[in-house]
Order: sequence, then C-alpha cells, then structure tokens
Amino acid sequence: MFVTLQLATLTFFLAIVPGLLIALARRLGPRWLALPLGAMVNLVRCVPTLLTVVFIYLALPFAGITLSAFASVLLGTTFMQVVFFSEAFRGALASVGKGQFDAAYACGLRTTTVLRRVILPQAALVAAPAFASSLVLLVQNTSIASAVAVNDMIGTALNIQTNYGDPAPLVAAGIGYLVLIVPLVRLTRRWERRMAMAL
Repeated sequence: MFVTLQLATLTFFLAIVPGLLIALARRLGPRWLALPLGAMVNLVRCVPTLLTVVFIYLALPFAGITLSAFASVLLGTTFMQVVFFSEAFRGALASVGKGQFDAAYACGLRTTTVLRRVILPQAALVAAPAFASSLVLLVQNTSIASAVAVNDMIGTALNIQTNYGDPAPLVAAGIGYLVLIVPLVRLTRRWERRMAMAL
C-alpha cells in the first residue's frame, strides 16, 4: 500500500502545476502555442496509460535512456495526469466569461493579479467535480505499476498468488484499494458540495 500511496502522491504534486500551465497557455496564450498544445493533449488522451508506462520502461532503453521500474511508472502516470488535469482546468477557465477579464483589466490590475484574484478562484469552483474524479482515477491507475514489476498492491498480490496458488492476496489487494479510494471519494464529494454552495 505504501508504494501505491507514494506513486499517487508524487504523481499528483508533479502533475498539477504543469497541468494548470498547459490549460492557461491553451486558454490565454498565443495561437501558435495553444494549437500545438491542444493537438498534443488530444493525442495523448487517445493513448492508454499502460502503453505509456511500458513504452518508457521497455522502449526508451533502445534510445539509451534507462529508468528504473518505479521511475518509469511515475513518469508515465505523471505525463498522463498532466493531460487530465489540464483538461479539467481548461474547461473551468473556459467557463469564466471574457467580461471578467475586461472588468479586471479596466480596474488597472495586472495579468498575474487578475489570474490569482479573479479568474483562478472562479475556475477552481467549476473544476472541482472533474478534478475530484481525476484524483480517484489517479489512485486506480497506480495499479499499472504491476505491469513493469513494481511491487505495489497488485504486483505483490500477483507474486504471492503465483508462488502459492492462493487468490486471497488479490482479494486483499481489492480491499486495500477500497480502503484508499472510499475515503477519497467521500472527501471529494464533500469538497464538490462545498464548491457547489460557493457557486
């Protein structure tokens, strides 16, 4: 369970800022930057996370880039999570009307101040449901680590099951994910309700 929590936590903190920056660039940046970023996001969304992780772990060594199994999983899940977060943030930013920008600029506020005090607080309220769902999926996606021999909950359970022919460890792994995800779902639902009340 520790490896699963470690992967989920590291992925979250590594992905959230790049995801926000990509969303801002697509929403507010110049067209020459927004278009390729949009194409990249749409392309990456079509690729399974498992394929990304396996490619990093097994294919990159042929290019002279060798990463440990854990680093490969972390890089792959972070790369995919950046895209998921960016879409959640982009949709939220799109919900903030252009008039909000114009009114803030008319008050003499700088762009960074407009974003920090006007736009991002409103966008955060709208992004809450999609962001919460993405967090739950992030924890679930850590199970991909077992595909490259990382001993997360699934990997450990599979090893024990293979060695002893006992399916009980797989059941225990399922219970372990329930222990992690059910409280997370409850917390995210509470967060969503608070965001809805704030709206």
